[in-house]
Amino acid sequence: MKKIVNAKSVMIRGREFPLPASMKNQGHYFPILEKTVEQLDAMLSHHCKVMVLRLDLHLHDASDDNKVMSDFIKRLKQHLTRRASKGCNKRTALKRLGYVWCREQNKSNKAHYHSAFFVDASKYQKGYTIVQEAIRLWQERDVGLIHIPNQSYRIVRRGDESAYRKSFKRVSYLGKVYSKQLKDKTVNTYSTSRIKEKS
Repeated sequence: MKKIVNAKSVMIRGREFPLPASMKNQGHYFPILEKTVEQLDAMLSHHCKVMVLRLDLHLHDASDDNKVMSDFIKRLKQHLTRRASKGCNKRTALKRLGYVWCREQNKSNKAHYHSAFFVDASKYQKGYTIVQEAIRLWQERDVGLIHIPNQSYRIVRRGDESAYRKSFKRVSYLGKVYSKQLKDKTVNTYSTSRIKEKS
């Protein structure tokens, strides 16, 4: 991730998006910002409205890989997208789950993760149900603590550029350069879903 944006806005896919002030004026990594727009666009191509949900996850112990986060994403996706399981509410079962997460580690030897999830808001219009399931899945493994930021979710309707820009600005926090200077360069700093836009 070499390209850094150190400005009040960024151009992605021919659109200008606002950026919050970066910590210690170190800027934001462009690839994370670009992937955020790519995945939110992809979700909005499939769904008329999308809920953008923020979660922060902290580890109890030091880790030299991202397996715990990969497992968490996999289990959350399985829970939210399953249809045939006994007792599953098919009305709220999702077809796809978009996400972006970043790993941060500053002075501590313990990493933490900032994440954003993109969910079909026709199935879930409030974040409470997903938040509760995320808390259960994270705490079930007893690997760390989960923090729910203030104003943790927002609905973005297709074509509502104002809501889109506000959500992007909120999620762009994940792209900040500060505290991503990992000692182990072999560990990925971020990852995203790979949802393709509806043609």
